[in-house]
Amino acid sequence: MEIVAKNRTSSPTTAATGHHAPTSGWWRPQDDPKPYRYIQRGQTMPAVDGAQALWTLIHELDPSQRVSQGNR
Repeated sequence: MEIVAKNRTSSPTTAATGHHAPTSGWWRPQDDPKPYRYIQRGQTMPAVDGAQALWTLIHELDPSQRVSQGNR
C-alpha cells in the first residue's frame, strides 16, 4: 500500500499501516467503525487487530493549536 498525496479539493488524506503519518490529527481506519485515534506527524501508522489498514485523516490538527507537553 502506498501513501496517497493530500488534495484538499478532492480526495482525503490516507496512509497505510507501516508508513509515516503525513500530518498530525485524528485518523480512522477505512471501513472500520472503531473510535478515531490521534496520530502525530511522523509516527508509524499502526495495524488494526494485527492486520494492515488504510487510515483516513478525519481532522487535521493545526500546529498553532497544539498543547505543549513540557514543564509549565
